[in-house]
Amino acid sequence: MTTGTIVKLKTQCLGNEPGTLGVGFNDYGDGVQFIFENGEYDGFSSKIENILRNYSEQTSFLEEIGFDYIISEYQFKNVMQVSLDFKKGLFNSALVKK
Repeated sequence: MTTGTIVKLKTQCLGNEPGTLGVGFNDYGDGVQFIFENGEYDGFSSKIENILRNYSEQTSFLEEIGFDYIISEYQFKNVMQVSLDFKKGLFNSALVKK
C-alpha cells in the first residue's frame, strides 16, 4: 500500500466502524499513514509481525479497495496540514462514498 491507496477498515478503529473508508496520505517506508472519514488518522505498518500467519498491521486492519490518483500526489508536510486539508475537503475524492 502507498499514498493514494483507498482502504476499508476490517475492524473498529479510531472511532470508526468496520467498513469505514480511508486513504493513504503518507508513505513512510515500512508503513503508510491513513486518514478516515471522521478525520482521524494513524500509521499502519507493512512489516510482517508474525511469519507463520503472514500478517502486518495493514493486513490485519485494512482491506485495499481502490486507488485515488489525485491523493497519490499529496505532499505530506505535517499532521497540522493534514487536518487543515481534511477540513478543506482535499481527501473527499477518496472518502466520499459514491
